[in-house]
Amino acid sequence: MNRQIAKVLWNRSITPVVFRLGLSCQTGYSHTVPGQFVMVRPVDQLLPLLGRPFSIYSLIKKNGQISGVELLIKVIGTGTDRLAKLKEGASVALLGPLGNGFDIHPDDGRHFLVAGGIGVAPLVFLAEKMIAKGVSTRQCEIFIGGRSSADLLGIDQFNTLNLPVHLVTEDGRTGEKGLVTSRVEQIIKIRRPDRVYACGPWAMLAVLADIVEKHRIQCQVSIETMMGCGMGACLSCVVHTRDPSTPYRHACTDGPVMDTRLIRF
Repeated sequence: MNRQIAKVLWNRSITPVVFRLGLSCQTGYSHTVPGQFVMVRPVDQLLPLLGRPFSIYSLIKKNGQISGVELLIKVIGTGTDRLAKLKEGASVALLGPLGNGFDIHPDDGRHFLVAGGIGVAPLVFLAEKMIAKGVSTRQCEIFIGGRSSADLLGIDQFNTLNLPVHLVTEDGRTGEKGLVTSRVEQIIKIRRPDRVYACGPWAMLAVLADIVEKHRIQCQVSIETMMGCGMGACLSCVVHTRDPSTPYRHACTDGPVMDTRLIRF
């Protein structure tokens, strides 16, 4: 974990409410794992008082060295709106990398990555790392779901990696019509994966957990939740588990990535 002042390298709008924020970082990110997150707060503004948690979308490299992190941010309140308005060169307080990331198994036969809306953020970094570790593009499939086409993010990054992408929208105007979990189960029956990785709304993860349990597939999910500190002190990100010895755990320190078999949805 590293606390530092970072500079905004870029702030690129993807949709009216989603943007990619590139931040410089001096040290501490050479061993970052997909699924880990950072806490970010503008330094020259009184509000927000606390940082906001964001999964690392990608690592920025310069001359072969990690020089920054890129975040995918959706405006949902005052804190994210302030970040959306930052200009190149602005300063932010950056704390991270925090939490536990995905456990990658490159020797598994087939991998499914399932994203719901802004939940695609840690999965882009995960896909990059998996390919770097030798996972074949024929072994990995991406599933992205949302209410409409505006919620389908990260597609260009997955296409750059030559990964097959399944698109699902509830309104049916882009890709398959319905829920992304339904599409996942449909494909599971055709070509069963060895492991599933996912991030998205709690309801989506709960349905996915039932599907993988029924098909006896191991699944890791990154939990999206509000956090006050990112270090387990504020108790705002408690997750109810199936472990009677530790019925409650923190998404920030015990996660945000957890095995679905542990979580009580």
